[in-house]
Amino acid sequence: MPKGTNWFYTLGSATLFAFLSQAVTGVFLGDVLPSGSRGRCVRVDPSRDHTRLFLGQFVRGMHKWGSSVMVILVFLHMGRVFFFGAYKYPRELNWVIGVTLLILTM
Repeated sequence: MPKGTNWFYTLGSATLFAFLSQAVTGVFLGDVLPSGSRGRCVRVDPSRDHTRLFLGQFVRGMHKWGSSVMVILVFLHMGRVFFFGAYKYPRELNWVIGVTLLILTM
């Protein structure tokens, strides 16, 4: 790490970790089928999906809280980029991509 860096510079990596966590827990939760469905379209109570998954309630909690953490981290990261002036030349394209990702996150 170069001298003069602080924890503000870890917000992008933390946001990436939160996104990966959301993706992994979302795949686990989305893979769970209701018991007795056998491939048919069945209306499922979303609060009961986690019962068939090992540590399902923990995974569902991680997914629920991870979404809030990710939104907070995205706003903190975008604020850091804005206030530190990291969106200026030659990084304008990075800023546009970041704003697009912020909109997609919301």
